[in-house]
Amino acid sequence: MKLTALLSVALLAQSSLAHPGQSAAEHAQEAAERRAYLANNKRSLAHCADTLKARGNDIAMHTRRSAMVEKLRAKRAIAQGKFPPKVRRWLDTDMSHR
Repeated sequence: MKLTALLSVALLAQSSLAHPGQSAAEHAQEAAERRAYLANNKRSLAHCADTLKARGNDIAMHTRRSAMVEKLRAKRAIAQGKFPPKVRRWLDTDMSHR
């Protein structure tokens, strides 16, 4: 019993010495640098929306996706707007959870 307790304490001590982590000041400095960077560099494609629309890319993407959906529906013999009987029964049931 004492041996296992001693071994577990030794293993925990070894892992904490191997990866001591950052000091609170270093962590605060890194967080401040990250906040400053993210405040100036937004990760968004919103600025590209007008350009894509002007080039007609949005229409091309919609057409391409619609064609892919129709191709996959034809491949799987799925008619648009028609659901199998089980799905129709499920859709017709009252979904309120009162």
